[in-house]
Amino acid sequence: KSIVGNRTWQPRGPGTRPIPTPGPNEVLVKMTIAGLNPHDQLARDIAFFVGEHVPTPFGIDFVGVVNALGPHVSTFNVGDAVFGNGDMFVGDYMATQEYAIMDVNFMGRIPASITQDEAATMPLNVLTMYIALFYPSIHAIPLPLTPEGKSFDYKNTPLAIIGAGSKCGHFAIQLARWAGFGTIIAIAGKTKAEHLRELGATHLIDRTLSDDEIEAEVCSIVGDDLLHVCTAVLAKIQTLGARILSKNKKGTLVTVTHGEVDETKLNKRAGYELRHPHAAEKRELSVMLPR
Repeated sequence: KSIVGNRTWQPRGPGTRPIPTPGPNEVLVKMTIAGLNPHDQLARDIAFFVGEHVPTPFGIDFVGVVNALGPHVSTFNVGDAVFGNGDMFVGDYMATQEYAIMDVNFMGRIPASITQDEAATMPLNVLTMYIALFYPSIHAIPLPLTPEGKSFDYKNTPLAIIGAGSKCGHFAIQLARWAGFGTIIAIAGKTKAEHLRELGATHLIDRTLSDDEIEAEVCSIVGDDLLHVCTAVLAKIQTLGARILSKNKKGTLVTVTHGEVDETKLNKRAGYELRHPHAAEKRELSVMLPR
């Protein structure tokens, strides 16, 4: 049994699909939770990623129990409770069905310290911010687990997160805290301030302030030394993230979605980089996350 989309702008409906057979380095997972993300709505509305491959299940994030092992699988056992990422381009790897195939490189056992519901919120959100912060061609901040990370000065590298109250924002704060960033500026609604401090934010700025006021507050915290900004929410306008970067040093703005920057509102003598954490070549870092 499955829940599938037949074509764009149409409601999802029940359906049936053959139970797939796992290949090398794959497992068959009996699904217990399908995690939905904004791109699933886009798949419904404009066939984002899906294209003409319909009918298809959806939901790239999953929680389930290993039901069968493919050839060469030695890291998982039948009965393991697992979570991870499927493949949005291939229906057999999507979560809104009773059984789905999963690549063992993109899944892990559920830690005893979290619930299955909590695990279901993690794969894509954590992976997105993990890549946004630590992929070499984005912020040029090394992963703490690497030799380069052992000598990197995280403590004196400030980071600002716009949309820190979102799930991606929560995970960005926690990853930054884990890495050892000494200054983590969370820009979010003030009602979330206490929770964001618990997650690891060192400074809170109310997102309802004007862009001028936010820029001034950032400057009061880090002066002209902010070189790393992440926007962790869907936003069509990305001007604020560029504005708060250093004026005299070239910084990097990483956004989870593409958006426009009003260059007339910037005063960047050294320029800035605008990047996104989505590309196939990031597989190596993606594989490290579930480990």
